[in-house]
Amino acid sequence: MSSTPSEPFESALPIELEQRIFELAAYTDPLLVPTLMVVAWRVKQWVEPLRYRIVIYVWPDLAATGLNGHRSYPLLKDLRPNHLQGRVNRILSTHPTILKNSTRHLCLNQTPHRDLLHAASSVEDLWLVPDSFHSSLPELLGALTLKRLHCTPATLFSDQWQNASRNHFTHSLFSNVTHLQILLIRSIDAAVETRIGLASLPNLTHFAFTDDIFLPEGTTVLGTCQGLRVLVFKLTFTRFPPLPTELGVDSRFVQMVCAKGIKDWHMGALTGMDFWVRAEEFIAKRRSGEVDCLEYVIPGDESENLP
Repeated sequence: MSSTPSEPFESALPIELEQRIFELAAYTDPLLVPTLMVVAWRVKQWVEPLRYRIVIYVWPDLAATGLNGHRSYPLLKDLRPNHLQGRVNRILSTHPTILKNSTRHLCLNQTPHRDLLHAASSVEDLWLVPDSFHSSLPELLGALTLKRLHCTPATLFSDQWQNASRNHFTHSLFSNVTHLQILLIRSIDAAVETRIGLASLPNLTHFAFTDDIFLPEGTTVLGTCQGLRVLVFKLTFTRFPPLPTELGVDSRFVQMVCAKGIKDWHMGALTGMDFWVRAEEFIAKRRSGEVDCLEYVIPGDESENLP
């Protein structure tokens, strides 16, 4: 007797076209995946990996920021700390190959689970909330091919971050990064360290920062990072700190408000539309004349309108 489950659903479509249709439906609306998985065994095999394209691994206090109601893939959240380990272990034991082949976007806001990072080895887009420090984190991330990284360097390198004799941006974890957002640059020394380090990133095209202490370094960054196309000063509420004149007239610079940062990241992972894209579109309008070439502030806050 065959161990393969029977197929209750028969289709007159070519199998390749049928697979493409179901995958597109699952990709477009991940909430459909559980329903699609019971259509037929073959459909389950096609669409189940798409449930794990985005994984969010957070404590319950962060889940309260608005992710709960967001249309999403399975989120490792709303769990008491003593239950979190068990949930992760179950996913790792039942879906290790799926995580490796499918997970591209990962959000962590606590000490990362080593096995999770090993299993999700194809992650390209990582958001690290500042309290997620662990001494082995740089080593674990260095094994990934990260293209987008949102982090606090002090989180990655602990107290060594203030060691001016070491350029932490030469670490292998930054080698493929094109989009980098640095959170919490709270001192002049950290701002200088960041400015010097950015010039060593070979593939950097987009950079965002959230602290006005870095503003004096912005013009230098635009001059020393030859491949930089977008520089974003990203605020969580509307305010207008003094801005170096040279920075405001450079069409690559954008100032914007994005109060719901992780939610905006999640929408970008889900649909491709996030603050990076909004900045790119605004820059294009400056250059085409649709927006005044001296205007660098994107009005409003699109993140507030996310579902």
